[in-house]
Amino acid sequence: MRRRNFLANSLLAAGLTYTGEGISRAGAALPQGTETTDEKAHLQSAHLSLEYNLSRGQASVYRAQGKPLILNATAAAVFPRGMALASDGNYARRGRTAPSKTAELEGDELIVTCTDSTGKLDMQSHIALLRNEPGTIFEVVLTNVSAQEILVRHAKPLRALLGENAGCLFSPRKILTNGYMHHAPGLLLDVSHEFVSSWNAAFYDPGSQSTLVLGFLDNLQGEGQVAVS
Repeated sequence: MRRRNFLANSLLAAGLTYTGEGISRAGAALPQGTETTDEKAHLQSAHLSLEYNLSRGQASVYRAQGKPLILNATAAAVFPRGMALASDGNYARRGRTAPSKTAELEGDELIVTCTDSTGKLDMQSHIALLRNEPGTIFEVVLTNVSAQEILVRHAKPLRALLGENAGCLFSPRKILTNGYMHHAPGLLLDVSHEFVSSWNAAFYDPGSQSTLVLGFLDNLQGEGQVAVS
């Protein structure tokens, strides 16, 4: 990875399109253009709400009546040896809001700048809530601020692992995956399976008749994968 704009790695986890309903819980939404280093920053749409803990580098998304959909997610860069998380202690974080610049997807976004105190790799997370749909977009931009090249094997705009006290609180019974090419169709799986799906995946809960879709808007600079374990 070269020195400046290495990955505007629009590994955009575009999915999180949720077919549930209702107004989600509210914190005090951050006015557009306002920058903050307070402990928490909030965004809200008619369908979902976002809470970002700036002191911990973690994002949570809530649906109706404050029901959590995603808890304590972060962003990551994976190297041949080790990784960097936006939640790591060497990052100083500040947040600001702006209109989403993603074409044809209107909404507001929270931009969290993570400055590396060790002077190696800065991160910037863009998290947008769609105005007219129950969906959110996660993007991570990585910038090499060191004097050396850095090899990044994977960039993860959305990482939520149980082992890191995080996760997705959606209870599907069936999962539809996608194959890498048109001749390799996806699979219909029970929820007990671990899997990696190319480009996107859909999760269906017959009890509530709700579907959660996770996928990538832009695969020009990387090959999007949805991994579930």
